[in-house]
Amino acid sequence: MSRNSDTDRALALAGVFNAAALVDEVAYRSEPDAATLDLALAPLFRFDAPDTAAVYGGADKLRLGLEALARSLGAPRGPHDELIVRYALGLLHFERLYLADQTMQGELKSLLRRAQLQADASGVTGETTVGTLAEGWSKTLGRIRPRILVNGEPARLREPRNVTLIRALLLAGLRSAVLWRQVGGSRWSLMLGRASLRRAAERLLEA
Repeated sequence: MSRNSDTDRALALAGVFNAAALVDEVAYRSEPDAATLDLALAPLFRFDAPDTAAVYGGADKLRLGLEALARSLGAPRGPHDELIVRYALGLLHFERLYLADQTMQGELKSLLRRAQLQADASGVTGETTVGTLAEGWSKTLGRIRPRILVNGEPARLREPRNVTLIRALLLAGLRSAVLWRQVGGSRWSLMLGRASLRRAAERLLEA
């Protein structure tokens, strides 16, 4: 996949924001429905997609992430928007550390192969699959300090199922952060290309 247009970068970044928005949803309000969770986690198993949109099953599947991205690049932002931005930026930072650590990459690829077999048997959102994805985060990116600290309702953050979902979603966000780099995204393109990224996100939302 060699495309690196503003549209590709907006889609990949929307994938990061989609995961971040769902982390916020789990931490504060409720578990996403099965279809939403499937759309968020499926890109972890799509490494041979012909283009950026296909990683997500189509650009239309990223509405939540595109909306969160467009809000983050504009003003004003609400408290939850600020949290989502913090998670997204944390994932972009972790992506750089991940790509610099070949041992970590090997560990995560091994866990993803196991999760792929489980997904083939019981679905992407099956409890075993989600648990393995969460384990993949804990054993690799979860070891990095400082960690991505997730805010939320204390009672929800004490629930093991919610902790597992949050870790699996963070791993999905990392997948999109890696894709962001692959289509030409960088810290500088985010800082200097905010306006063009926002326009690209808005065009995708209008399509």
